[in-house]
Amino acid sequence: MLYRVSRIVTLVACILCFSGIGVIDLSAQQKSLTRRYDPIVFEAYKSSAAMYGLPIAELTAYRYDAAQDRFEVIPFQVDEKEDTSPYSYFKGADGLIDSNDEIVFMPEDAGDRAGTDKWLNDAGAIGDARTEIEIVDPLDPTKKAWVYVFRNVTNPPVAASYMSYVAAPQNTGADTVKGASYVAAHNAKNGMPNYGRIVQANGSLTPDLIDHLKLRINGTAQIVFPIPYKATEDRNLNKARTRAVGGKVRIIREATAEERDQRTPGVEALKSA
Repeated sequence: MLYRVSRIVTLVACILCFSGIGVIDLSAQQKSLTRRYDPIVFEAYKSSAAMYGLPIAELTAYRYDAAQDRFEVIPFQVDEKEDTSPYSYFKGADGLIDSNDEIVFMPEDAGDRAGTDKWLNDAGAIGDARTEIEIVDPLDPTKKAWVYVFRNVTNPPVAASYMSYVAAPQNTGADTVKGASYVAAHNAKNGMPNYGRIVQANGSLTPDLIDHLKLRINGTAQIVFPIPYKATEDRNLNKARTRAVGGKVRIIREATAEERDQRTPGVEALKSA
């Protein structure tokens, strides 16, 4: 997906919205984006610093419905990253948006473009700027949608969550991730997926779709001299540990297990996210 972000000065919006002049804003456009299921992961550095330093706890995301002339709260999260490495989601957070962080929402939740004369009718939001995020389908640039991030909304409504997470019992890998359309669970010993069901159109779940997930490793253990070894998920992966971070739109999961070759004393940590 492609993105454009702009900050709209509240003073201008208030003049257009409340002055009674009756200005018609030609910037309003209807949503044409049709993609639904792949989440929008908007990297904060693409915002041209428009959102840098904003306190995450003060932000609420909305879609604009032109037909109803109203803003509607949507599920939205900011995944903080310490750096650009795959595992930096777990390295701590400062509560502020910086260039490494990722802003996440679903394309289906984006809406129409709101003109500058349209603003969230909230005293806190009126007192600050809003951020407009434009989503453009790279396969068809004519298809677009918009999300609006307001700051300091007074008593913001709670958006529904697509995700839930059940942590594994201590010292096991048997955690469970539930999304709006699926349930996935994991093996206690090695942390690998061992259960998966999809939500059908009538709301019921399919039978378990995972019979057995296999892993085969061929490598060389360097002790005094190279020793070739092989490993499998059921014989060699043990002592799984898991951790997860996330929010209402996605869960980021890390599983760590010990891999022990039956013929060598070496132990290595394997990670999968």
